[in-house]
Amino acid sequence: MDLAMFGGIVLAAGASTRLGQPKALVPVEGEPAVARVARVLRDAGCKDIRVVTGSDHERIAAAIPSFAHDAFNAHWSKGQTSSVKRGLADLPPASNFIIWPVDRPAVAPSTVAALLGGPGDIRVPAHGGHRGHPTLFAAALRPEILALGDDQPLHDVLHKRTERVVEVPVADPAVHLNVDTSDDLARLNEHLGRIRRARPLA
Repeated sequence: MDLAMFGGIVLAAGASTRLGQPKALVPVEGEPAVARVARVLRDAGCKDIRVVTGSDHERIAAAIPSFAHDAFNAHWSKGQTSSVKRGLADLPPASNFIIWPVDRPAVAPSTVAALLGGPGDIRVPAHGGHRGHPTLFAAALRPEILALGDDQPLHDVLHKRTERVVEVPVADPAVHLNVDTSDDLARLNEHLGRIRRARPLA
């Protein structure tokens, strides 16, 4: 996979009903989750970042950094794959792409670097023997994803030919740290606190 050009699709269209507030706006190290995810992608070399919005569109769009682009999905309630397809529609056909759900906002930059440096047409970070997010796809898989139903899980592409999937080991528990409930948010803040305490003093 030639990674001279790759795009980023940040999934931030859901209603966040269990959390009671938009996941995309949860503070992560002093910035909204959606801004933090976009920044990590940019710093990894991503030149084309699409943030797919839906529910709470105006509030989330206002938090998107200027270097990323809002891709509003009017059909977000039909299923998450509708948002994936909306993001893909704005990326060049030859672009490889990372799909990053905004409910995993604390994934480390080193994890993205590991995905970019690994082999395979589909690269999935794995921590503690379990797969997480985000996931990197080769441009050649675009037609398969676009052919999915709006509520058909993206896992169907991964399971179709398992030999295409490469698990990339990472020392990053945040690949599993999704923010769906207030308890999840507490775990996120505990994780971020541990990272801060582990940083060397300047």
